[in-house]
Amino acid sequence: MPMKIDWRQLAFAVDEDSGNGLIDSRKTARVVKVNTSACSVCTNHDRHTMNVLVQDWEASIGGGSPRKAGLSRQHKQYCEEFVALRVMPVRVRNALRSKFGLDGATLPRLRAVQNFVNYYSKTQLGCNDNYDEILKVAHDMAYSGGDDDSAPFLFTHGKNSEGDLSVGDGSDSESFVAGITSRTLLKRLDRDPDSFIFHLDATFKLSQVGYTMLVLGISDRARVFHLVAFIIISQRFENIYTMALIAVRAPYAEVTGKQFRLRFVMGDAEDGQLNALEKWSNQNQLRNFALHFTTPWLNSRYSRWQWCYVKSGFATTNSPVEQFNRVIKRDYTLKARLKMGLLIKVLSESCFGEGTRTWALKLLPEATTPLMRRTNQRKVTIASTWTQRALYPHCDRVRVQSRLAQRFYIPAKKRTEEYLVVTAQMGWNYARMGHEGQPVAGWLVDVSAGWCQCKYWRKFGCCIHLLYARNISQRVNSRVKRVHVNRSIVRDKRVRRIDDGMTPPGRPMLNGYALAFT
Repeated sequence: MPMKIDWRQLAFAVDEDSGNGLIDSRKTARVVKVNTSACSVCTNHDRHTMNVLVQDWEASIGGGSPRKAGLSRQHKQYCEEFVALRVMPVRVRNALRSKFGLDGATLPRLRAVQNFVNYYSKTQLGCNDNYDEILKVAHDMAYSGGDDDSAPFLFTHGKNSEGDLSVGDGSDSESFVAGITSRTLLKRLDRDPDSFIFHLDATFKLSQVGYTMLVLGISDRARVFHLVAFIIISQRFENIYTMALIAVRAPYAEVTGKQFRLRFVMGDAEDGQLNALEKWSNQNQLRNFALHFTTPWLNSRYSRWQWCYVKSGFATTNSPVEQFNRVIKRDYTLKARLKMGLLIKVLSESCFGEGTRTWALKLLPEATTPLMRRTNQRKVTIASTWTQRALYPHCDRVRVQSRLAQRFYIPAKKRTEEYLVVTAQMGWNYARMGHEGQPVAGWLVDVSAGWCQCKYWRKFGCCIHLLYARNISQRVNSRVKRVHVNRSIVRDKRVRRIDDGMTPPGRPMLNGYALAFT
């Protein structure tokens, strides 16, 4: 239903001029010239207008619009420490409130804190991808000698006409190849090549531009990884890998005065290995050489495992370097993709930390802390039989027999676990390596030579059987440290052997309470 409008009569039967004047008076504005409008002062409807004059006016008043709180100089100096530690802007703002006791009116806006954090990171911390800035960093971090062996320096695959380091912009025509290391890290390679395994692994998701980082290092017979250098590359091509490996040879020769010597090299399986074999098979002089690898080894890309001979104790996979990559992302990059300038700074800090860490290359296998805990927990399920122990209490060889630890099912995890403390537990595949193929009389263990017949010792160079045999033979203490042999004569006749079928000394395990009714 349409809205009802009440009409009010203003004039009736008037002349033309009066009617036009009445209509003009009812208009809100009359466009005649600038700043001219109908009169709003008079109450009659005469035909006249009024001009509005705009004048400039200056004065001071007591109040004004409230200003939003910003960051003072003292606030910025306090925030710089958090920005250097790459703390999130929200946490920086909360720290300001706690430090200076700010309330809702005086606390800076989150947008202001974010702007300061981004500006300070870009201008002072090098958090940018500018080519000129990266080139300046490369020139400043170039190797120049010095007394500090742990100081990191940057190296590239080539130099310009002026003798300075040159880095590309990451394009197809100018690839980016830059590495970071120190003299302390490079000197780790200056040793017998048979005493370590050289690892080369690629890790990703570190930079915002999608560049790949190569981690170069060595592992000893204790399966401990030792860093040698970081190399950042823009593409994953054969020529880029060649440039990266050539780039690290120059600083190594300059620091040690020697050339690279490698015996064992380990890397991940990629398309490059198979592509190289296909390239060799097309050449007549290398066809037989490529056939040697194709027949027993590479029939497919990644679906077939092969056996190879490795000394006991050495790593058989790239697990040491993979664990090191996890530490880099957890402790240094904080699981975030960084700008190139900041990434170079973070990797430099990592090289400095690795260079100052106490380092020693293990030439012999060593027992790990979990293995020692496992030996102490498994003493109940391990028995030994010494040959003529009464006549030769300190003989070198012993038979050690072990049983698998009891396992129980955990419904929450939907799998079984060993009935041991968490720090002494071991996976099923590793646990059965110490039991599979065990003779009826047990494994033969040589305490002096330090070897055992089980598969676990063949792989790691140490096992629970060897630790248990050394412990009862009084060759080592509870911390697997070599001690002097105890040759004192036991004169207590109450000491009985457990393996002769007699009751063991001490309180019986199934004994009840001291006071019990029968």
